[in-house]
Amino acid sequence: MPEQPELLVSRHLVGSGHDWGGLATEITNSAPHTVEVLYLEMVPWFFRLYLHTLSVSQATVLSQHYVPAKDRRRAHMLELRLSLPPLSTSYLSLQFRRAHLKWTEHKPDAHHGFYINSAVITTVLSECPNCTSLAAQDQDLAVLRLYSEPLLVSLPTPDFSMPYNVICFVCTVIAIAFGSVFNLTTRTLQPAAAAKEKLLTRILRRIGVLSKQKSD
Repeated sequence: MPEQPELLVSRHLVGSGHDWGGLATEITNSAPHTVEVLYLEMVPWFFRLYLHTLSVSQATVLSQHYVPAKDRRRAHMLELRLSLPPLSTSYLSLQFRRAHLKWTEHKPDAHHGFYINSAVITTVLSECPNCTSLAAQDQDLAVLRLYSEPLLVSLPTPDFSMPYNVICFVCTVIAIAFGSVFNLTTRTLQPAAAAKEKLLTRILRRIGVLSKQKSD
């Protein structure tokens, strides 16, 4: 039976709706001694991170480095140096708010959602039987790098059928307006009596022509 790894990491989403959300990470240290790890989080810019909501329980934060994102230029970067107590499970949570993208910035399958990259945890272990150690001068040390699950997050999506609806609506309005204006500008308005007299005159003229043709 394989031995249980000293470190385990798991991450999931919290919150509901299309506005607020959060990242929750669990790091389990099954070793009988304290382990120091480097926690790295890269979050796309369209998730607005609120650093003041960062919460760490069980573990001790030794140092912290944060680089905020710039819209459409770079992602958020959060780096924490943590000290994990022996035989413990530490919890990290951080809230974010979803941004509204331009309709041209959505992917063809916009309703599929967007991915948040895996969190990376790096540490150096003195003994790690199930690990592959990197090339180093001290072969007794093993560099362990763990990756959490990537997260699929949905963003507010616009109604992509709206341009088609707008085109149909505008064309209908233009057609109705153009038809009305065309009728008003091309038709001649005459009194009803004059119209009846003209019609009677045409009928009599036509009867006279037919009578003349028969007599000839």
